[in-house]
Amino acid sequence: MKSNIKIVKTPYGKEIDFDAATMIMDDDIRELVHHKLSPCSDQEFFDAYCVEHEKKYGEEFEPAKQGGNW
Repeated sequence: MKSNIKIVKTPYGKEIDFDAATMIMDDDIRELVHHKLSPCSDQEFFDAYCVEHEKKYGEEFEPAKQGGNW
């Protein structure tokens, strides 16, 4: 059976579930990244989202943190 889980890597090399991470993304940032990059890979989207998240909130997106607790 083939898995439908989409995996992306954090800046620290940890693999996470892309769809689970999108569920907790800031709606405005997610839409901004979608508008700027679509179409793109899940990894490109995740990486760009993390950059924009840090710009807005001054900290890493929780799933992307080294010891992210989400």
